[in-house]
Amino acid sequence: MRAVFLAWILISLLPVAQSQDQSLGDVARATRARQATSPHAAKVFSNEDSGPQEIKDGDDPLEVYKRAGRALLHDTMHRCVQESTGNSGPGWKKSSIFEVGAADRMRMMAQDGSSRMEWLLVGDAYYLKDNLAPWRKLSQPEEIALAQRVFPGTGIPQELQFRFEDGELKRVADQSLGGIPTVLYKYVARLADFDRTISLWIGKNNSLPYRTEMRTETRDSLTAPASWQEAITCTYGVEISILAPL
Repeated sequence: MRAVFLAWILISLLPVAQSQDQSLGDVARATRARQATSPHAAKVFSNEDSGPQEIKDGDDPLEVYKRAGRALLHDTMHRCVQESTGNSGPGWKKSSIFEVGAADRMRMMAQDGSSRMEWLLVGDAYYLKDNLAPWRKLSQPEEIALAQRVFPGTGIPQELQFRFEDGELKRVADQSLGGIPTVLYKYVARLADFDRTISLWIGKNNSLPYRTEMRTETRDSLTAPASWQEAITCTYGVEISILAPL
């Protein structure tokens, strides 16, 4: 979503109701800016909170969503791919990949047109490669602060942070996603100037988030409607090697 965007589904969820005119990246950046000026308190979960849990009939969708965040929080072998498209102007397309190989080994790559940026977290050090420039280790306080927003302390990207109120998130159906049993949940907002739908596919057997989509379409009596869609798909149990650049 613009230059720095993908850092992943952190548990301090963001209010949807206050962000209805924003993209996932805009929402995430607002959260990261707030976190940069706030102390980061470690949150401790019990094994029951963080271990794989089956979604059962009758489970509260809001609690399932929160459980999915906790499950991702504790997973240290996954890759999440984000694709964003829109029809404004000549149209646009952006993509990002966020990889976690260990609690202190992460990679984020963002592509926006011909512009490409890549960040690494290796141990307690951050590295940046901007387009064709060579890798460099970040040392300036402002650069490190930016990298900390790309890689939250929990190791979870923030693009999919929402705070749903009770009853807003609905269980729709059981679905197979790439052969994986999931449960589809949806949130639908129909406001005066736009519609928005958020869809979440959460693993039925382990409560891990596998795919999230957000689609927005504006309504205006004077201009043609604009629409954009953002989707993130996550794969688990992948072997990812992340080393410091030579």
